[in-house]
Amino acid sequence: MTSDIIIRRATKEDIALIRNMAQIIFPHTYGKMLSQEQIDYMMEWMYSPENIAAGIDSGQEYFIVEMAGEPVSYSAIAPQGDDPDGTKVFELLRIYILPEYQKTGLGKLLFDHVCEHIRSKRLTKCRMMLHVNRENPAVQFYLHQGMRILYSKDFDIGNNFWMNDHIMGMDI
Repeated sequence: MTSDIIIRRATKEDIALIRNMAQIIFPHTYGKMLSQEQIDYMMEWMYSPENIAAGIDSGQEYFIVEMAGEPVSYSAIAPQGDDPDGTKVFELLRIYILPEYQKTGLGKLLFDHVCEHIRSKRLTKCRMMLHVNRENPAVQFYLHQGMRILYSKDFDIGNNFWMNDHIMGMDI
């Protein structure tokens, strides 16, 4: 990996960029796990410009990774409700890398950046959670980063489609 990598917080001006990267990454990632119909449905549900903007307005934070000035990756986190013991919870909503840059260390770099960003909030007790398809090889990546599988659940996302996920978490 080269040293000309920049990770920056995305703004609403980056919505088209995020959507364009998602149109490449999402089908590549889920093409063997989900039907094309479900991929199309989820792309519109998660990545319509209106939904990305609404997420940003509601407190989601997106980050863009640029290598040599070219966008190659993005992630998003969102604050969730506190646990009963007062632990602040953040959900890692997305961490995606263009196919040609996968397995280069960018995933770890971006994961570490997100963790550091959450730590910078100086919260007393904090946990990061995420949903990941049970068939996604990324499960192993997250386990290697220190997350653990807390439970598995199937989520009805509408239109007769389901997300069959592990819910993973780690204290930060």
